[in-house]
Amino acid sequence: MIQNLKFSVLFMISVGILLLFIVKTHAYTYNNAYNKSEDDLYISPNIEYFMFPDGTKLIRFYRPMNDTGCNEPNLHLKLLHENGTLSTFNVQDFSVPTFNYCRLNRSNILSPDYIKISNLVRNINLFYIFYYNISDITPTAPFGRFVLEVNSEGNILSNNWLGPASYHNYNIIGREGKFKYIYDSYYYFQLIDIYDPKIISWQKFSLTPNGNLYKQENEYGIMRRDHLADLQFFSNPVFSFQTIDNGIGFIYSRNYSTATNLQPSLYVYANFYSPDMNEFTDPFIVYTTNVQDMILTNVICVPDTLGIGYKCILQLQKTTLPNSSHSFLLISFRSSGSIDTLETLGSSNADLAVRTNLYYGGYLLLYKSKNTLQNSCKISGNIYDNNNLFNSTFDSIILPNPCVIIDNYIDDRIEMISNISSTNFILSSFDLPKFINDGEYIYHYTDIYITLYIFFNPSFFSV
Repeated sequence: MIQNLKFSVLFMISVGILLLFIVKTHAYTYNNAYNKSEDDLYISPNIEYFMFPDGTKLIRFYRPMNDTGCNEPNLHLKLLHENGTLSTFNVQDFSVPTFNYCRLNRSNILSPDYIKISNLVRNINLFYIFYYNISDITPTAPFGRFVLEVNSEGNILSNNWLGPASYHNYNIIGREGKFKYIYDSYYYFQLIDIYDPKIISWQKFSLTPNGNLYKQENEYGIMRRDHLADLQFFSNPVFSFQTIDNGIGFIYSRNYSTATNLQPSLYVYANFYSPDMNEFTDPFIVYTTNVQDMILTNVICVPDTLGIGYKCILQLQKTTLPNSSHSFLLISFRSSGSIDTLETLGSSNADLAVRTNLYYGGYLLLYKSKNTLQNSCKISGNIYDNNNLFNSTFDSIILPNPCVIIDNYIDDRIEMISNISSTNFILSSFDLPKFINDGEYIYHYTDIYITLYIFFNPSFFSV
């Protein structure tokens, strides 16, 4: 507490603003308002919000076009600089089919479009734009998904084909995949058949000395997950996470209609896949329950700070009580299948809970609750120290959709867009406590911007 108070006094001197401090509440917060153009009407939900190594943040806006179900064919990218100014960011020679600017849910102006923007991993001056080469005139013609590599000056450095897609009922039904950064390489995983979770293809990408993304032509393969043969993919989704040994881990569940002392109603399994070996480990059970009608709705896993296992939050709910609160469990296990700890985090009306390691020890347990009527979400949580003991409550805050959270790894804080109007938006900053000395930096396994992405994309191979 003394260490936190000392840091906060220094912070108050530097910015001149200190909000109310309440015992056991981590409330060192300040707000900055930024002017924007009325043409930049909404904050886009289709960008994993991030910052460049110099502290500049990339923000995307959009403006719907009347009743077309599409947005203006303009990226509306802006740079938020360290000095507080906002400038236009242009991607040179950027031209993609206008269908990419149509929204997934055309009747909902807050729905994302088909263009996605990510920096894949932080500490680089590059970012990536995902799009489809679908024909505006004949959308049913064959097409696929591409990724453009763009530098911080707006120059397109490369354009890589990722895989096929298809058009059905006025929507792109793509075999959409996800990039996973595993140590010094990127792996792009995608379903071969969007309706079959058993077979997944992967392609390895690497970086040149200049930081350019390129495809490893001979580094690809097929993952056959035959142990999922009896699963219904959409009712029993598969959740993935990065492993500590150059692979991918998977969590999934099986349900049984009746439960006895010998037959639980729910099994939760884990197993691992190594692209280098092209091998799966045998699945093992990490959790069971005899409670009737219990389903696994979401999983978030991260390697622990000691690098010897994994910590996962399991989110459970009873199907017979659709409006009931979710139960959250924190489970620690090792690659061998041994379970170290199983802790009940309690119940909450939150839609999702995410555990993310902090920069200097401890971790943040973050909750998100959505308010459909007000098109907003409530972010709240608890902070725990290195000994897994409660330290303080993270200030709850109401955010407008799409609930933007930015990992400010330069200043060791998280930032959220807490308000937006036609002419300005407000960026709220939250400082995080330090449980070890500055010189003992702990690797931040799960960036806050990835946490936000998980908020809206809980399934790794989502459609």
